[in-house]
Amino acid sequence: MQEWWPMSSSKRRSAKKRKRSSAQEKRSPSKKPSAAEPESPEQEAEEEFQEGVELIARKEQPAASHSPRPALKKTALPVARASDKAMPVMEPRPELTWEKEAWEQEEDRERDVLVQERKRPSWRYWFWLAVPVITVAGIWQVVFRSPEADLAADAADAGDKEASEEQSVRLPPTLEEVEELIGAYLQADSVDALVKTIRNPEPLRTTIETHLARAPLKQRTFASLELLVQQDLAGFRYYLAKAAVREGMAEENFLIVDDGDRGWRVDWETQVVFNPVSWQELKAAKPTDEVELRVHAALGTYYNYDFSDKNSHSCIELRDPKGQGVLFAYVGRQTVNGSALIGLLEERGESPVMVRVRYPEKPKSDNQLIVTEVVRFGWLKVPAKKT
Repeated sequence: MQEWWPMSSSKRRSAKKRKRSSAQEKRSPSKKPSAAEPESPEQEAEEEFQEGVELIARKEQPAASHSPRPALKKTALPVARASDKAMPVMEPRPELTWEKEAWEQEEDRERDVLVQERKRPSWRYWFWLAVPVITVAGIWQVVFRSPEADLAADAADAGDKEASEEQSVRLPPTLEEVEELIGAYLQADSVDALVKTIRNPEPLRTTIETHLARAPLKQRTFASLELLVQQDLAGFRYYLAKAAVREGMAEENFLIVDDGDRGWRVDWETQVVFNPVSWQELKAAKPTDEVELRVHAALGTYYNYDFSDKNSHSCIELRDPKGQGVLFAYVGRQTVNGSALIGLLEERGESPVMVRVRYPEKPKSDNQLIVTEVVRFGWLKVPAKKT
């Protein structure tokens, strides 16, 4: 607590003596005032202490309160002595509160954000930077672009548009069209009747006649159409139809393909799973020239004779779709064909593929061949795009 006194010690002593003298004169006015007896320093200090205590108590007590002042113990404060020096009055030092510190930190953060935003380039900067670049590029295209490049681009666009229009103009076949087409295909009793229902007949006519010499036509009856699903292979659209046949197999799959002006037709090669030679003829002839086959392929484990090294070659089992046996073909592990074929079989298991194979120059077995090319995954031949 800060100490406060109304007057100095010497003034208080003088005022006290005058007060005591006036009190004595009132009690005995006839007597002359006698000289005041000197007081000891301890008495003066005690009196000054009591006066200070009373003054502090009066200042701390509210004005409206009239309760008596509490008596203070003498031992609560040290006894002041005449020889003690007055303590310097110190003003209270203002301290920063946590609210002020938080406010100053928030103000610093906002100031940093404003500085960072001012450093970033505005959209006007990027706009005026992009305008000259775009202008120069446009002038370059106009001045230095050759007419031949424009003609080539226009021709490419026209070709792509024409190819897309050919696929989009042909409407999907109706169920009635598919049922009528499959029924006519199953009821064909001659080559002339058959070629009317199949895709691309003229190049295949000789092949069909050779095939029918080994497997004559058998008329069958269409029962019902079980399924018709649109498929897409390398951008080529076709439909898979599953039909129930009364004779033979309970169900057969037919690929319905767009044959241009002739409309929707059956793909004959996939329907009969056409191969140029039978497996018995292949094993007997052991040709060293390439032969294209439609097979079911799966990963194999047979390594023998010229193909005993598992690290350089991978064994592929070729199964005849007509059940004539199994051949073992080998493809290099590090080749493009080998990597693609092995990856497909590891992912899907046994799959229909078209491959080209041949025998070694001096074969030691009639069931071991070399895969020279993987033609495609699946048995459908996709027509080449028009150029």
